[in-house]
Amino acid sequence: MQNRERVGEPLGDFRVLQTRDGELARRQVAGELSEHRIEVAPGHQLAMTFNRTQIDNATLMYVAYGAPVRLTAGPVQDHVVIILPTTDRIRAEFDGGVVTATQACAAVIPARTPTRFVGEPGIEALVVKVEASQVAQHLHRLAPHAPGVVPVFEPGLPPNPGLLASAVHALRLAVDGAAGQPVAPPIATELRNHLLTALLFGHRHSAMEQLLAPPAEVSRPLLTKARALIDSTAPSPEEVAAALGLSPRALGTEFRREFGVPLRSYVRTVRLKRVREALLTADPSSGATVTHLALNHGFTHLGRFSVEYRETFGESPSSSLRRAPRQEPISANSPT
Repeated sequence: MQNRERVGEPLGDFRVLQTRDGELARRQVAGELSEHRIEVAPGHQLAMTFNRTQIDNATLMYVAYGAPVRLTAGPVQDHVVIILPTTDRIRAEFDGGVVTATQACAAVIPARTPTRFVGEPGIEALVVKVEASQVAQHLHRLAPHAPGVVPVFEPGLPPNPGLLASAVHALRLAVDGAAGQPVAPPIATELRNHLLTALLFGHRHSAMEQLLAPPAEVSRPLLTKARALIDSTAPSPEEVAAALGLSPRALGTEFRREFGVPLRSYVRTVRLKRVREALLTADPSSGATVTHLALNHGFTHLGRFSVEYRETFGESPSSSLRRAPRQEPISANSPT
């Protein structure tokens, strides 16, 4: 049951620490982000709250100090940090610049960038931490023609502030809406990807030119290879594009032009055939279920899967599973 005091508090079901001990507060945040110094304004007492959870492989935190403070933070190693105030403004000071983050405008702290934060009347913010390597991998998914490029972000505010702020708000709403339960993995992955896309398109970085460059030309041999790959292992369209070094949009456009069927529809048809074969050859007595087999073949929306399966094969997935041959148990006295 949710604590009444935490109703409305961001990530209130994931309380890690609440303290007036400045050293304890410093150690907690240092363990998550970087070493730093906390200076509380004279005449005030710290009342720090720290909540934390995971969304896919992104870390989402809520930090509130309960007093006017100044934080001098060392560089965060190998991560990009996004800070979105939940109440008042927060001023972030970098070497060579000062920016002010608000509820509608998140500040980005690149890896290895020392920063000083000032919050009056206090610092209260959502903080997202993502690995720099994950950002680079997402860049490659969006721009397969730029393999191995690691974006270096400029410290400060994004040119499109609402894009990144809305992605952070979506993370918070998903976590709070789950009422203490983990966010469903497919939703968590989509939210993480949405955040990374907003970061890459909404903030200045060194790989922006590569990200916006025209995609590579899709040749007929590549299209033939794409179809063979789908027929072999039925990966997602995004996985096929990444394997061939193409953008999903370019591959999808040329695949339909070449073969007369949308790429996603072709993948879905192959997966339906493969899951039907699995259902008809499974042994229900061994614990095989429709849900397990559907998920193993890339179907995450089970209701939609059942409808598509019936429309394609004229029977429900459970009917196919019931028609599967059952293995007779081997008696202890049976010859081997």
